[in-house]
Amino acid sequence: MENTPHHMLLMVSILVLILCISSLASSASLKVGFYSSTCPSAEAIVRSTVNKAISDNPGIAAGLIRMHFHDCFVRGCDGSVLLASTSGNPVAERDNSINNPSLRGFEVIEDVKTQIEAACPQTVSCADILAFAARDSALKVGGINYDVPSGRRDGLVSIGDEVPQNLPRPTLSGDELVTNFARKGLSVDEMVTLSGAHSIGVSHCSSFSKRLYSFSDTSTQDSSMDPSYAATLKTKCPAPPATTDPTVALEPSTSIRLDNKYYEGLINHRGLLTSDQTLFSSQSTKEMVQSNAYNGASWAEKFAHAMVRMGSIEHDSNGEYSSSHASMVSILVLILCISSLASSASLKVGFYSSTCPSAEAIVRSTVNKAISDNPGIAAGLIRMHFHDCFVRGCDGSVLLASTSGNPVAERDNSINNPSLRGFEVIEDVKTQIEAACPQTVSCADILAFAARDSALKVGGINYDVPSGRRDGLVSIGDEVPQNLPGPTLSADELVTNFARKGLSVDEMVTLSGAHS
Repeated sequence: MENTPHHMLLMVSILVLILCISSLASSASLKVGFYSSTCPSAEAIVRSTVNKAISDNPGIAAGLIRMHFHDCFVRGCDGSVLLASTSGNPVAERDNSINNPSLRGFEVIEDVKTQIEAACPQTVSCADILAFAARDSALKVGGINYDVPSGRRDGLVSIGDEVPQNLPRPTLSGDELVTNFARKGLSVDEMVTLSGAHSIGVSHCSSFSKRLYSFSDTSTQDSSMDPSYAATLKTKCPAPPATTDPTVALEPSTSIRLDNKYYEGLINHRGLLTSDQTLFSSQSTKEMVQSNAYNGASWAEKFAHAMVRMGSIEHDSNGEYSSSHASMVSILVLILCISSLASSASLKVGFYSSTCPSAEAIVRSTVNKAISDNPGIAAGLIRMHFHDCFVRGCDGSVLLASTSGNPVAERDNSINNPSLRGFEVIEDVKTQIEAACPQTVSCADILAFAARDSALKVGGINYDVPSGRRDGLVSIGDEVPQNLPGPTLSADELVTNFARKGLSVDEMVTLSGAHS
């Protein structure tokens, strides 16, 4: 497949592989006990693993809670913070400088996922595991317990540049924090309440050193910080130009206990970050800080509620849903959208029900046998359907052979030859169908059925295929690179390419995510 433009041409093939190994949480709404019948041990596995990890390293609790927060604020709570960078996406969320190297706990989530996959394969999403792990961390170090609604779908897209666009910076003012959280559907009180998570964990000196050494043109030190506290911090954080970036506790008095001491620190002008201290300095949030400082039980109850609310974020700031390690419904829609790029004016389910009732059964049995003999054929047939639809519509022209008058047909263009596989399966099906129903079923429809049956065989994905496509008579190799999206296209060029085929920006982005 060396000559194949890898950015988009293999996306449907890779989609099948991802479906084989990914969790398919198919519910669009979250509910408590989502896995009670499909994986009843899931939450117990998470809790026992998290408890052990925190016992070994108490700082992991803050890391897991922070990871859940960083996941939810970028593309919604879809587990995209867990996705690794790739050659095609060199900086995923976890490798943005805001998260790397400070974000901790990936090894705990990986440990949990391994155990859950052994118990309940392809059932529990990574996004839900992370939500459970954050809850269990709060319970372990703060005694705060709450039910976690689950059923989140895992995302396929993780873009490092989106991290600073969505996460609140440590230098934000009170009003800026209110706006940032409001974009995620969270109230002012929930923002102040969730900030209490800063009672545990650490921060790098670089996140607040300006408050110590170069606060403004008129003052080197932030006057809102207690002088004795600032003096202590200066012993731990070097003055610029610093060659190291040490860490200090966000709230030193109970640094491994999730409690309301954080708010007491703010009242005493011992907030470490600008975004911490501003909660007490700002009139709109000052009373909330005081209330939380004076009533720890009330704060803990509100914290549990706010964590559930944050864990329900499903849209990014633009309102775009971040779908799961490719949710089944999304994939079916996308495949059907591609299939609808046909040369026939009207497609319908059951088109051959009277003229060739055995057609779809013949395709399915032949495809199943071929995949059983060679599992890689499934990817080949889905990819062939994609290549067919994007050049001249879904007309079977990718199947036509080169001739003396047309020496390079689509199938023999270097993009398709020798990488495109499965022609022998389609030929086998066509031979059987012609014997049963001569000159009735188009090759374009056979290919659409074969793609569907491949998805069913290796991914458990089934759907009705509207049929009635007409086979094309023209197949020109030079049209392949003119129509299939190349690996060097910009985002705007990809949008234009897919739009020419009647596919939306969201469908383009979703399919591109499968390539990750």
